Amino acid sequence: LAQMDSELAAKRYDKVKAIALDARATAETAVNDAARNKEKAQADAATLIEALKKAMPEVSKKIAAAKRVKGIKLNFNALGQQMAAAKNAISDAEKDLAAGDYASALQKASGVQAQMNDGEKAVSDAVGSFPGNPRVSFLQGRVADELEKGLDAENNYKRANDADKTLWEPAYYLGRFYLARKRLDEAKKWYAEALTRSPNNP
Repeated sequence: LAQMDSELAAKRYDKVKAIALDARATAETAVNDAARNKEKAQADAATLIEALKKAMPEVSKKIAAAKRVKGIKLNFNALGQQMAAAKNAISDAEKDLAAGDYASALQKASGVQAQMNDGEKAVSDAVGSFPGNPRVSFLQGRVADELEKGLDAENNYKRANDADKTLWEPAYYLGRFYLARKRLDEAKKWYAEALTRSPNNP
């Protein structure tokens, strides 16, 4: 403005016009940058929230599977409270997103992501303290199967079967796994093996 006043006083009107146009362009750039930043914040928050909503059932299933492992050292009450708090925080983040408070939505979603990562790590560390345990491998296979992670499910079922050939469950679920994929010869083989190991199991 001081420069414009100086140019006006000297009656250099072309220079004044150029300064005004530059100022307008700078203002428009600032507005456009702000709009782009807002759009990015909205997209980032929405993407993260959606990813967390999809990941929540997976983490819950892993906790449920770990709960069935005898002797595992995990504070399941604390994990349950942590998951409940994460679920509520996701809901709050969705409300912020709908209200246009993208920064708050992103902040809350990022906090949930940290909580879920901590919970999953606790489960993984606890399960890892049972190296070679066929029951753990079988349960990991069940979780992977439910999450439609076929290769992980198959490998864990086979790992459990190789570790303890008296267990009927890995053989049965391998049969079911192959049947679902129309691999009938393999399905028959594993169903027969499960029946051999547990003839009285319906």
